[in-house]
Amino acid sequence: MENLSSRVYTVKEVAKMLNMKPRTAYAFCESTDKFQVERVGQRGLRINKASFDAWMPSGTQSANTKEV
Repeated sequence: MENLSSRVYTVKEVAKMLNMKPRTAYAFCESTDKFQVERVGQRGLRINKASFDAWMPSGTQSANTKEV
């Protein structure tokens, strides 16, 4: 069974990949319908990796991100 971190990104990870501040990424994730975003608790968000990776334009993924 996979653990959750292998299937989702945090807002901080998405912010880094999109080269934006975490607060901006949070607002973007809350308002988009381009990829799957799930709320965790009252303030947390988790972004589905498969849907985000399919949406993200090629060449914009940060060199600092790693595939598992």
